[in-house]
Amino acid sequence: MRFDDRLEATLRQADDDGIGLPTKWQQLVDILAQNPWDFDPAAVASGLHKARQFMDIVPATVREQCVRALSGRLRSAPLVLLLSGDVPAVAAAAVSGARLSDTEWADIVPHMSTRARGFSRNRGDIGPMTLHALRSSSSADFALALGTAEAQTVVRAPHVLQMRDIVDRIEKLRVERERHDPAEIPAEASIERVVSFAEPIDEIRFETDEYGTISWIEGAPAGAVVGVNITEPAFDAGPGPDASGAAAFRQKMPLENARMRLCGAPAIAGDWRINAAPFFEPASGRFKGYRGILRRPNLAEVAHIPEGDTHYAENIQQLIHELRTPLSAIIGFSEIIEQQLFGPVTEEYRTIAGNILHDAQRLLSGFDDLSTAAKIETGTYVTEVGSTDCAWLSLRLADRLRELSDALHVTLNLVHAHPVRPFALESDVAERLF
Repeated sequence: MRFDDRLEATLRQADDDGIGLPTKWQQLVDILAQNPWDFDPAAVASGLHKARQFMDIVPATVREQCVRALSGRLRSAPLVLLLSGDVPAVAAAAVSGARLSDTEWADIVPHMSTRARGFSRNRGDIGPMTLHALRSSSSADFALALGTAEAQTVVRAPHVLQMRDIVDRIEKLRVERERHDPAEIPAEASIERVVSFAEPIDEIRFETDEYGTISWIEGAPAGAVVGVNITEPAFDAGPGPDASGAAAFRQKMPLENARMRLCGAPAIAGDWRINAAPFFEPASGRFKGYRGILRRPNLAEVAHIPEGDTHYAENIQQLIHELRTPLSAIIGFSEIIEQQLFGPVTEEYRTIAGNILHDAQRLLSGFDDLSTAAKIETGTYVTEVGSTDCAWLSLRLADRLRELSDALHVTLNLVHAHPVRPFALESDVAERLF
């Protein structure tokens, strides 16, 4: 029987005096990465603890080079978990270069940092158990029954978890896998139940990367918000900003009270407002992303339809009906005069009749708008399902304005932005709104 004591020997040689520390750290990580199951769990836990201590001293560039060199040979789930809490470059190299089973990934995903989970979602070999764990974390991330400060400590520094506990769990999974066929192990065996935030959330501090993807938040379940992109307007039922917010990002301009929609966990789902500003790298001036606050809209910013008493709206409908009858008669007589249906009329009277007809038709259109508003107030307004092409709508509005623009000697130059998504409104309704 061959006894492998490389890990114990490396631990005996390791010390904190700083002499050859980068080399010792690389040796320790290399051994932990390649032979995770043949070592004593206690020695593995000690090695992980020592590697964590050295991470504060060994330069980040050295750590990154070491982890990149292990790509394809990194087979220790506890070590991957430890490295995923390092700086982004090291975490990305560890997650992308690791070779773990679906069960191992599913077990460590709930304990990984939000950024590291984002890296894991980019892997092309995500198994069903890992995918389940990622989805569970995205709805309510690290929402534990802890105080706010303690919960944030878990989110910000996953490496402070008890390494011995993680090692024991991995060892238990290995024994279970040897005992049973992998296909018999249920997908939920390694997934922990995550408790959602009980209190409503009214403010979220966030930061995006240069591509507009939210990479860090504070004040909410991280997995429910991290990964949302603010560069594309929200469409259908998905998350995202309004068109003005997306346009401000493209121009690297501040976002001031832009609308935003979040989906998923009940604590964060719904409408928000964004106040954020771009930030840049001091040395090169390179754009790095946005920092800002998501807040719930106040009462003045929400279009609220009151419920209950409909008496006022019904009175409006009755008044409109009573006014529409004489107005229709005026329109009819104006058409008779303008078209000389009962005999010749002087040009002066025809001009007056034409003006009356035009004004009466505008009033009738206003009555239609009042009737629509009354129906909306009572909750009885129903529109047909349809869509309106923006190019058609702009040309239609230009035709409506041509008479006025010609009279004022004004030229309208319309410029179409492409591509523009159609409005999810029936064409007549969209035209009336504009």
